[in-house]
Amino acid sequence: MMKLLYLILVMLIYSSIIYGQDETYPVQVGDYATVRFNDTHGGRNLELSYMRRDGVHRFKAGINLHINVEAKDNQGHIYKDRFWANKPWEHLGINLSYARKLLNHKSSMVSLHAFYNLEIFNIGLYGDAPLFLGRDSNGNLLFIIDTIDIQQPNFQLDHILGLSLSAKIYDNFYLSMTGGYGVLVSSTMQKTSVNIPGSPDCEMSSKRWSIGINYLLHKKTVQRLYYN
Repeated sequence: MMKLLYLILVMLIYSSIIYGQDETYPVQVGDYATVRFNDTHGGRNLELSYMRRDGVHRFKAGINLHINVEAKDNQGHIYKDRFWANKPWEHLGINLSYARKLLNHKSSMVSLHAFYNLEIFNIGLYGDAPLFLGRDSNGNLLFIIDTIDIQQPNFQLDHILGLSLSAKIYDNFYLSMTGGYGVLVSSTMQKTSVNIPGSPDCEMSSKRWSIGINYLLHKKTVQRLYYN
């Protein structure tokens, strides 16, 4: 699954390079401040980011503030809503993103982007969940339902590919909505009440949706040669 995710990302970047090197025209460059609410596989968080628009490309970097919410299910969702910060600094995560515009109409008030997003947290886990134990001799996944309370923080990396829709709502304010699927990679050393050793690494399907506001700080128009 991870290989497929990276393959799609590489194809997205490659196509943006190939199909954009054929003419000269003005390029819009802008800087944005972004405030967003994210609902991810591991839990919910608030995001504050800086975003750079360069033609049809958007690059974003910022921090996430994880919100501890007690999980309400154990229906086979591995680590779903299980991220749990035990110390103040564990609430903080890193958010990195690249997006490419799909609908490129200069006069349009609405834009659609394809994006890749990476969220990084160093955080513990808590709740009733199916714990990944490894694989048997036939390669089948092995799980056990147990209560996890791992206070030692471990790295959780959430890779997401999806679509982002933004629309101008007033002056320099833009409403943004995103949704996508990907892979959550957990490095948590799992421990269970029956002392069955787990695997140091586990990959699981992940999804993410978000809603937020982008505020345009300033913009300019530049003339470039062979730019998409």
